[in-house]
Amino acid sequence: MRIGLLISAVITPLSIQLAHAESTGFYLGGGIGRSYLSFNGGDFGMQMPGIFSPVTRDTNYKFFGGYDFSKTWAVEAGYADLGAFRYNVNPILGGTYTKPYAANFNYNFNYKAESWFVDAKATLPVSERINLFGKLGATFNEATDYFSIRGPYFPPKGIPTQIIYPYADSSIFGYENSTASTNRLRLLSGVGAEYNATAHVSLRLEVEDYGESGDQNDTGRARLSIWSLGFIYKL
Repeated sequence: MRIGLLISAVITPLSIQLAHAESTGFYLGGGIGRSYLSFNGGDFGMQMPGIFSPVTRDTNYKFFGGYDFSKTWAVEAGYADLGAFRYNVNPILGGTYTKPYAANFNYNFNYKAESWFVDAKATLPVSERINLFGKLGATFNEATDYFSIRGPYFPPKGIPTQIIYPYADSSIFGYENSTASTNRLRLLSGVGAEYNATAHVSLRLEVEDYGESGDQNDTGRARLSIWSLGFIYKL
């Protein structure tokens, strides 16, 4: 009896220390999924009468690292390529646009979104292998907008009146392709689930909201949310 109590007294603290060690430590991860973007119409020419052709979905991928303080709390930081999106505007002739002679042009917006992020993660174990989690943090969103105008050109007074082709770089006529980039600090939130496949490898499915990207004057504003399937390797 005394030997059994002695063995128990030695093993119990060691078991507690081992369990604590397994629930803390660094990990690395990555994921791939689908991004969904919502353009702010007022920033992309929706006030003009015309035909609009948005492309608001793309593939995303991300890489991150984290540290588990316990089975419940962790912190993560990483980089996410949120995708490239496109928005085309074909104005209708006779509209109220401020430059009627440019109304035959096709306006192209190519919108690239990226993020550097850090967040706190709270985990709720459902079973030995399945966990639910939520996270809240900050994201440094970078938006790059490549804007171009293509189409026939009706020259203003003083220039020969024939329509000038082809769809060339219109900088010759006072119109230029342009690129603008802006950074914004926004709130990041997300929820998801993890499956612990082994002691070191887990699979993760999550949905995240990256908030607004871009600004009104340079790149145009857009809101981004994603879902992704990823993996985690505990070091």
